[in-house]
Amino acid sequence: MKEGYITVFVSLILGTMLPLYFLLFENAVNAATAVEANCISDFATESIMAEYSVEMLDKYDLFAIDTSYGTETPSLGRTKAHLNNYLDLNTSINAYHRNLLSFFNITGIRNTYAETTGVTYLTDDDGKVFRDLAVKAVEDEINISLFYKIYDLMTHWGEYEERGEKTKFAGEIKEIGTDEIPEEIKTLIKDSPEEINPSWLFSLITNGAGVSGKSINKDATLSSREAAGLINMGNSDNENSVKSKKDATGLYEKFMLGEFFVRHMSDYTSKDSSGALRYEIEYIISGKGSDEENLKSVVYRIFLVREGLNIAKFENDEKKCAEAEALATALSMAVLNPELAPVLKHGILVLWATKESRDDMEKLLNGEKADYPGDIKLDYKDHLRALLLMTPVRKETWRGMDMMEANMRVSNPGFRLDGCITEMEAKMIYENRFREEFVIDMRKSYEK
Repeated sequence: MKEGYITVFVSLILGTMLPLYFLLFENAVNAATAVEANCISDFATESIMAEYSVEMLDKYDLFAIDTSYGTETPSLGRTKAHLNNYLDLNTSINAYHRNLLSFFNITGIRNTYAETTGVTYLTDDDGKVFRDLAVKAVEDEINISLFYKIYDLMTHWGEYEERGEKTKFAGEIKEIGTDEIPEEIKTLIKDSPEEINPSWLFSLITNGAGVSGKSINKDATLSSREAAGLINMGNSDNENSVKSKKDATGLYEKFMLGEFFVRHMSDYTSKDSSGALRYEIEYIISGKGSDEENLKSVVYRIFLVREGLNIAKFENDEKKCAEAEALATALSMAVLNPELAPVLKHGILVLWATKESRDDMEKLLNGEKADYPGDIKLDYKDHLRALLLMTPVRKETWRGMDMMEANMRVSNPGFRLDGCITEMEAKMIYENRFREEFVIDMRKSYEK
């Protein structure tokens, strides 16, 4: 009789406890699945972000995933395939270990769906994403005193350039008989045209020696594709996306963008010649298709500034003005036309200023520095910094990205900057052994 009581008692206990046990077990499995799904999603998306372009990091200190993966064209399909592969590696037990480990895999988790729901390309928001990342790459290394020097040059640049641009050599001096003109003035006249122009200046300073002959097809550049509406556009609309943040286009931020280019791209004084163009910064400033055209344009603009500054310097130098006046008076008397003296004086001062400006340009192109008011000395790169600061931010951004893409294509012809991801949003769905569904949304970016 007692045995019957025990049997009934045990049956009642088991009938009560077993459902509770299985309920607790199912809840435990579901909780473990949720944790495991989050961990697997994090592992997989972090693995995708770890596939950044090493070459871009080495050249430009920027993290981005090249979705071409070394092939002819970029494709998000490849990124999705990589994501699924990482998920499979973390949810599947291979054949060798299946019998041994399947018993211990209490969740039985498997991935049923994975998709990249949103991406941000480096070129998105009219280059804003790139600008922000470029500024972040150099903001901790900027010398604030250099900014103020460049800012001071920029504020006076227009004044100097306008004065230099209006410079015309006095034709009256050339009309005077050669016997009356001093040898020094003869030499200056011989080396000077009636009016300053880029071609004369370029040939005089460089003599064509050592000037790069590289050029690019402007129709094949990123900026040309953008103008034609042929670039990839990201679809990330997350409120925390880098695209939703304020654009870094203030004066100091723009200086840092220029500094990014100065530090990562070549110019006339650089030794590197491995890129698509040798004078990359000159391209960003001028936007022409060949190294020679870009260098000619930049050298001319810097020369005009030096010309305007040197004319002002000589006009305010009492000793030089007295020398010029004495020469002008002697020349005007020699041709029996004293009224020419003021015009000849100005012409002589201009010739002296032009000679000094040419000497300044030769120094700058040889890596030396030129003097500015306030005991400031600036080299060629500093002048490029000022010109970058004055270049409209949109042109500077897209031309800079032109150069980056062109240089990356030297080793990978299929590379496209508008195929480079800096941020990704993904949706992953899992099931466990009880067919419970778990949806994980995850966002990853390279933003600090």
